[in-house]
Amino acid sequence: MKTKNLLILLIIAVVLLSGCVKKPLDEVEEEPIIIHDQNISGEIKQDQIWSGTIHVTGDVWVDEDTTLTIMPGTTVLISAGRDDQNRGLAMIMDKSEKEKIGPIATEEYAKSHIEINGRIIAVGTPNEMITFTSDSTNPSYADWSSIELRPGSRIEYCIVEYAGRAGLGIWSDIPKDESVLISNNIIRHIFMGAVGLGGTSSAKIISNNISDCGSEGICVDSGGGKPYIAYNIIKDSTVGIATLSESFAIIENNVLIDNIQGITSRAEDTIRYNYISSPTKQIHEQSYMGYTFLYIVEPEIIRFSGIVIAENCSATIEFNDINNNDIGILIGPEGSPPQILKKNNVYNNKINVDNQIALDITASNNWWGTTNISEIDAKIWDYNDDLSLGKVNYIPILNENVEEAGIVEIEK
Repeated sequence: MKTKNLLILLIIAVVLLSGCVKKPLDEVEEEPIIIHDQNISGEIKQDQIWSGTIHVTGDVWVDEDTTLTIMPGTTVLISAGRDDQNRGLAMIMDKSEKEKIGPIATEEYAKSHIEINGRIIAVGTPNEMITFTSDSTNPSYADWSSIELRPGSRIEYCIVEYAGRAGLGIWSDIPKDESVLISNNIIRHIFMGAVGLGGTSSAKIISNNISDCGSEGICVDSGGGKPYIAYNIIKDSTVGIATLSESFAIIENNVLIDNIQGITSRAEDTIRYNYISSPTKQIHEQSYMGYTFLYIVEPEIIRFSGIVIAENCSATIEFNDINNNDIGILIGPEGSPPQILKKNNVYNNKINVDNQIALDITASNNWWGTTNISEIDAKIWDYNDDLSLGKVNYIPILNENVEEAGIVEIEK
């Protein structure tokens, strides 16, 4: 017993003594550096806090295990068409690579961007939003490049405008990584996409107002992520929300207005409770550029489509309100039949369903704006119009509007 008591006393003494030993200097936790009303570019190796007006004059890259915090009300001015760090990809690409992506993209890659290898916490308030914008007196698309995010980052109540290949680019290699939150932001006037998700990112993209993008409002890359995309308003862009193969996005309760394509799915997405409409069918210059640039040189006549079911799609599509588009639901021409397509309101489109593939589509138990079979047939393009196509099997039909479909209150 005495030996046991002695051992306990010895352990307590060691613990107490260890608390008196100073940590090595390289293990001492450093206080964040306060940056207020300053010019910034280059590498950030230690936690920083930005406030006031910060002028980013060239690429900024934040090291791993380092946090950049931006205070409410801060304005971050990013140099337009300049980068005093000269780290742009255009500097290392050879001639053939530059020719492949074109002069516009080559020039855009050389511009300033903010690269977060650690994490960024930019959380404003409704009354004191944080602004990331061009320093030009006459700002335009792609004045600067992008903000690249990594796990643990938060962008809330911010304005992000006049960026290039992506307003916010999110990337992760952590399986089912839900650590990034993008919410309550205004993201607008973006040369390519407003929000891009890559790798395994399962970020939450919630309650943002996105407009005037030359490519996608939100794009989910192939990586097996399961992002939650909800309660966003996306307007006047080429594609409101797009997913690539191996995506498992949950896309719900979004309002998509006057995008050339509302939602384009190439994956096993869950698409429900969205309101998709093109009341004006107005083609914005930048969305037209996004439709042509890097995709096809001479586009066919642009047709506003609610949901486009593209290759590899096995989505569940239900409880959506799709109206006033040129095409309500477009399958193909390289599309795959969705897993579920039911309980949607699809009405007042020039064509409610356009089947451009040789496979039959099951589209029963939807509301088509009428119970008159002849009227329904007149707005469906399939085998009955072109013998090389599959049929759209829409019977049985619903006899009335699906009340819970779509968003009841939308911003005018």
